[in-house]
Amino acid sequence: MAPLSHVPAIPPPRPGGEAPQPGAVPKDSREPRLARRLLDGGRVLSRLGLAMMLLASTSCLITDPIEGRTPPPPATNHPPRIPKAAVEPLNWSRIVVPNDCKVTLSVGYVEDDDLNDTLSVRWFVDWDPSPGALNTYVGGTIDPSGSVERINTGVTTYPLTIKSPGVHVVTMVLSDGFSSLPTDSATPQAGRDVTSVSWTIDASAATDCIK
Repeated sequence: MAPLSHVPAIPPPRPGGEAPQPGAVPKDSREPRLARRLLDGGRVLSRLGLAMMLLASTSCLITDPIEGRTPPPPATNHPPRIPKAAVEPLNWSRIVVPNDCKVTLSVGYVEDDDLNDTLSVRWFVDWDPSPGALNTYVGGTIDPSGSVERINTGVTTYPLTIKSPGVHVVTMVLSDGFSSLPTDSATPQAGRDVTSVSWTIDASAATDCIK
């Protein structure tokens, strides 16, 4: 029989309880561990819930389909201009035909705030504005110059030779895009503009101009 001094001592039973088994972990030491595990599990669940909330909130940013978005407004077109100071002769309201039966009409420069626009010039004599009228004209184009002001390039000068007596109206029409229809030779295409200046030519007494 082994000496009693080598037998492990068994703690006395607690009041109202059973004696603990040899090698068992005391109940008081298990409770803090369980509490720590429950606390760690709660933190994990809290982080998971926060991540799911963030994912749900950011997913709302891509619910708007691209095809449903409003496109940006088109760029505003600026109409070309014919400054009055550039018109020659200055008394353009009525010009009396001289003895040589020739009159030179000119616009020294035109203006357009759209620097990349190509401008078109058309000259009409006794232009008929009625619908469907076929008006003949001469003219040309003014290329961009990198400046608002476009200097006379030749197409804004019109040498007129009077061949019939009476009163005639000569009109220079400037546009940043004429209509392609032959019956709308002085009207702009959609989204473009025109401007004009007219001279009244009085050839009532110019009987020598009739050839």
